[in-house]
Amino acid sequence: RAVLDRASASIDGRFAGQPLVEAAVRETLASTYSSLGDYPVAEHHLRRALELRGQRQGGLDSVAAIQPAVDLIFCLTYEGKFSEAQTLGEATVARAARVLGPESPQTLNAMLNLAVNEHREGRSIQAEELSRRILEIRRRISGPDAPATLDTMEILSDSLRDEGKY
Repeated sequence: RAVLDRASASIDGRFAGQPLVEAAVRETLASTYSSLGDYPVAEHHLRRALELRGQRQGGLDSVAAIQPAVDLIFCLTYEGKFSEAQTLGEATVARAARVLGPESPQTLNAMLNLAVNEHREGRSIQAEELSRRILEIRRRISGPDAPATLDTMEILSDSLRDEGKY
């Protein structure tokens, strides 16, 4: 953690003239912090990575800007910033579907993060509906035992449990 914190603290200004390298490093740091449950620091790095990718790779509609946005939905949700996560999630799903296609892995991941946000905010019916749509696609594309399919089933089962649909 100490090494990670030092790397995080020293990134500003370190990659002058190499914004895409900085974006990639920030995405890696964000992923690591997120896996440790430190969502505020992950959010900080994702916002900067998203800004850099947007500036250098064709704006927020660029393929490269979609994944940091997908990851940011997750962080915002787990920080309890539900409204912001919802707004970003809806925009990211629409953007990913338009740029990558409605059944691309990034689009489905954005949808799943949006479903998680719905669930954590107490909107289990909406989370259930969204999870069912994602699950149908993932079963067809990836198969019933793929990790992404199982992740979707987990969110669906959480939503069903909260609705009393045991």
